[in-house]
Amino acid sequence: LIPVNRDRIVELYRQRGIVDSAAIDAGALRRVTEALRARYFVHGSYQKVGDRIKVSARLVAAESGAILAQDSVTDDFAQVLKVQDALAERFARKLPVATRPAPARPPPASIAAYQAFIEGRTLYAQARHLEAVAPLTRATALDPAYAPAWALLGKNQARLGTITVMSSGAVGEMRRAALGYAHRAVALAPDLYEAQVAL
Repeated sequence: LIPVNRDRIVELYRQRGIVDSAAIDAGALRRVTEALRARYFVHGSYQKVGDRIKVSARLVAAESGAILAQDSVTDDFAQVLKVQDALAERFARKLPVATRPAPARPPPASIAAYQAFIEGRTLYAQARHLEAVAPLTRATALDPAYAPAWALLGKNQARLGTITVMSSGAVGEMRRAALGYAHRAVALAPDLYEAQVAL
């Protein structure tokens, strides 16, 4: 089972006018999964009350629309990454043995690093590359072993290196930085798809 590249999902959402955080109707989900050639998808919602969060989700077979499993997990908001992993593990057990994904890599060391990464990823998806630098840099500072953040920082810097209004010296510096960040991501997680894309 090969996970779909997050950038591809974001791009399809943008093409179809879907807001990532909004409720998505069944027809739109079907069109997205067909475009991605996905066999399964997980969709759900969350409720946050004070410092607690409840995440409810369901595992769906894309072709038939059959719900293979649904579950919910409630925990402290600071444990949201563990909530995500718990749901992923439960759903993975529901998949046929031959299609089960590899175990998830360890989550970032802190929720703050994850939040900074999500902020940077959102800005990157909106092509706001200059604004994305600060949160992505913060994510790598908070967790120097957070390979996905290094990979996205590398991709973002590479995008900045293509902006023609910059002087040639600045472009060269951006590209060197992008390569350095990509190498760091690959060194941390050689099997991480996004790290290889960045490189």
